[in-house]
Amino acid sequence: MFHDYVIIFNLHIVWFGLLLILTLLAAADIIYTQRDETDRTLLWLLLLATQPVIGFLLYILFGRSRKDTVGRRIAFSAVEFRRKIRSRTKRKDYFSAIAEFLPDYSLFNDTYKTSRTLDRLLPETMPLKGNKIELLHDGTDAYPAMIEAIRNAKQRIYLQSFIIANDSAGETLFHELRKKAEQDVEIRVLYDGFGSFFPSFSKLFRNSKKDLPNFQIRPFSLSNRPAQWNLQLRNHRKLLITDSDVAFMGGINISHKNLAHRSDRFIHDLHFKVEGPAVMELLAVFLRDWYYVTKGNDPCFHNFTPQLPEWKGDTIMRVVASGFGQLPEGSANVFQTAAATAEDSLWIISPYFVPDAPFVKALCMAAARGVDVRIIVPNLNNHFYVKMASRSLYSNLLSSGVRIFEREKIFVHTKAMLVDRKWAMIGSSNCDIRSFRLNLELDAVIRGEQITKELYEFFKSEMADSSEIFLSDVEQKNYLIRVVENICGLFAPVL
Repeated sequence: MFHDYVIIFNLHIVWFGLLLILTLLAAADIIYTQRDETDRTLLWLLLLATQPVIGFLLYILFGRSRKDTVGRRIAFSAVEFRRKIRSRTKRKDYFSAIAEFLPDYSLFNDTYKTSRTLDRLLPETMPLKGNKIELLHDGTDAYPAMIEAIRNAKQRIYLQSFIIANDSAGETLFHELRKKAEQDVEIRVLYDGFGSFFPSFSKLFRNSKKDLPNFQIRPFSLSNRPAQWNLQLRNHRKLLITDSDVAFMGGINISHKNLAHRSDRFIHDLHFKVEGPAVMELLAVFLRDWYYVTKGNDPCFHNFTPQLPEWKGDTIMRVVASGFGQLPEGSANVFQTAAATAEDSLWIISPYFVPDAPFVKALCMAAARGVDVRIIVPNLNNHFYVKMASRSLYSNLLSSGVRIFEREKIFVHTKAMLVDRKWAMIGSSNCDIRSFRLNLELDAVIRGEQITKELYEFFKSEMADSSEIFLSDVEQKNYLIRVVENICGLFAPVL
């Protein structure tokens, strides 16, 4: 009997020692890799201290961002890609031609400060004149335009999406892509390994590329070994390019839920079509991601030469491809610039509004300066805990003069920002910590009278279909509900 107790005691000692070692290793990894994110670091350390087993498992699955390791690999791949592209003889011709499309800041002094700030914060980007932008509302507008561009393609079609669903929308798109591949058009499809995890095992993916060597489909996996796979790092970009002269980008994934009146869970979203010199910048974004995925082993890189830009319209567009290893916190810098430089109005619509404390403070300071700050979020959200976390911010924002609107009836997945009715940002970035610091995102900073007018009308329409939230609504809310919201808010750094 005594011998059995000794064995049990020794097993407990071994278990406690192992748990202590794992906890200390996890704590060391948290402090080293997330040293610049105090809130996130303290939250994980607290969870490890109070619930070591659960905390360790959750951190391994959800907490490790691997920005230091994976980020370095992506950065090295991007440098290697740029080196190979620069070796093309026509690259010099391209840069000589692109100079014609660089805007003269003296022509619009009212935005000199904003443009120069973005130049310094985003040194790898440049605003380009001569673009034509067409807003596309929901998949109802976007998918037919994308299908038409695919059918008109003669040389190449590059598609990138966070989600490519195994449904009618995915089947229709892949059917058109396969038809073009059979006509010897070069097809490259890039999907996120997390967002399209289940569809990637479907017949839709396997059969589409079957017996067609020029039709390649690859997942964007941010790890090169299964043991390193985790749920945090995601490629959230949405992009379609045909023949290097037409591009589509924005917030719309490939799913029938984006089609109005065709789904009981309709997703309201915004996309846009691009023609002009900015298309080549978008092409470089796709090829850079494809280079990382294929390690440069694809004939498309050998055949690629930049196409000389042509004037298509009067819109100025800056491509912002943010993410670790490329433009760290690129979209966050645009949001911060907007809050710091807005003089009249700052309107934001985002399905997941859970920004970090500095940006919340920046919004409050903008409102204190007299800026008309408005936030539109969905009342119907596909992640209830994100909705709760967003609402935990309401009291602080409303008391500072920020106006908040909750869009009714449908789930709004649109991500857009309009500043002073003069410039805007549209793309894949949510106004949340994940888009600020973790995801690979793709956005466009746009200036043009027509496009900003359209976006202004869009925002007005969304607010008309929303319920405005007032400070009295928050203060009269049930105590337990406010507690739950604040608890969800505490987890904002890991949402």
